[in-house]
Amino acid sequence: MKKFSMTFILMELAVLLIISFIAGLIVAACMGEEDLLHGAVVIAGFIFFFGGCVYLGLSSAITQRFAEKTMENNSKEKKFSQYNTFYSSGAIIRIDEPTGRIAYVSNQNPFEFQMISATDISKIRTYYMKGPLGGTSYVCFEFVYNGKRVRIPTFTSDKPYSMESSEVLTAISKADAYCEILQNAQNAMM
Repeated sequence: MKKFSMTFILMELAVLLIISFIAGLIVAACMGEEDLLHGAVVIAGFIFFFGGCVYLGLSSAITQRFAEKTMENNSKEKKFSQYNTFYSSGAIIRIDEPTGRIAYVSNQNPFEFQMISATDISKIRTYYMKGPLGGTSYVCFEFVYNGKRVRIPTFTSDKPYSMESSEVLTAISKADAYCEILQNAQNAMM
């Protein structure tokens, strides 16, 4: 499953560059710059840098909307009927248990609807990354597809949490539930 689309990332950069340059031209013209192009380029560089920082902070929320729309439109088209959907911090996964189909849309590849069969995955399990003193800052459910591990996080944090904390226990419970849903989808295909 493809998490990143180089085309989409380049498109994001191009849009940011164009907006930065246009804004730079406007600001340089308003400031009465003698060398309009040179002034616009310098100002656009600052706008690109600071605008890029702001966009990085907001990009997940922006691209999540595109990913949701892609998932909804394609799920209807592909006639997903009895499904479970999980919205992680970077992707959406939808599992249609009766048909054994799994749909995936990543926030960094929000226009591509990816669909696979549950029979094509293996090694389904809950996973957590052990941190210092036995805690964790990452819990996910994972499976192997085409020889590559696919991880869908149910909990991420910049600091470790105790394994007995309600956040970690809830995340493990969610991961276990989605592992069971994936296994049920596999069994429906056999």
